[in-house]
Amino acid sequence: MVCRMATLEQRFLDVDGARIQYFEGGTGEDLVFLHAVGGAIPGAPFLEQLAERYHVLAPSAPGFDASTGSAESIQDVADSFAAFITATVPGGAHVVGESFGAVSALWLAIRHPELVKNLVIAAPFAFLPPGPPPALDPKEMALRNFGPRPSVPEGFFTPSAGQQRGKNAGVGVPLLKGNDQTALKDGLKGITSPTLVLWSTEDQQVPPNLATIYVDAIPTVHVTYVPDSAHSLTVSAADRFVSLTSDFLAHGEMFVASVPGDQT
Repeated sequence: MVCRMATLEQRFLDVDGARIQYFEGGTGEDLVFLHAVGGAIPGAPFLEQLAERYHVLAPSAPGFDASTGSAESIQDVADSFAAFITATVPGGAHVVGESFGAVSALWLAIRHPELVKNLVIAAPFAFLPPGPPPALDPKEMALRNFGPRPSVPEGFFTPSAGQQRGKNAGVGVPLLKGNDQTALKDGLKGITSPTLVLWSTEDQQVPPNLATIYVDAIPTVHVTYVPDSAHSLTVSAADRFVSLTSDFLAHGEMFVASVPGDQT
């Protein structure tokens, strides 16, 4: 008998002056996933796996994908996500964010702590070494981001999908560049949600040693490093990402005991 994974349905919601595209599916505790700078990944296996355990909502930020509206700062993005959560799951939710979405999630936890039950951030693109990033061709960039065996839906690497990710990045990169790192670092100290930081040991986009910033600042934080994966853990290490996230949300401080081999 073949077991089908949960599917997420596309929906739209008018909130905070924007029409937000989001994907929703699954049952259980509410979990909001905040996307990386490339935008949403409809049909992503990791989202379907999460939806086997949680009621998952995956909104696209204003100006990304089919969402309308715009944001002047990453804090504005966090506020828009706060309005979305208030409209859909007013009691708050577990919040999971990756890369760009992790920065949004951090600001969400700082500015709207009542909406974030537990926080999971994967390789946040928040604090970077000075200097311009290296010039890479598209294949090398894809390898750094997604790894050699990415777990992605059919059509992810088509030209049209790549163009949409590029368009999304054109919206998101300026917001990351304008991120107030000093204010964010100060704000981390006020995060009250139990927090898990996930990072690839081989991340070539955001150095994994930057995890020490979060360890030093967030009162209740745990860090887990994932070997043999790329920057995007959701597609280069989808099974481990889902297992670690789910275990942390279910067991809190005891989660590391049930996922041997994923910590270094």
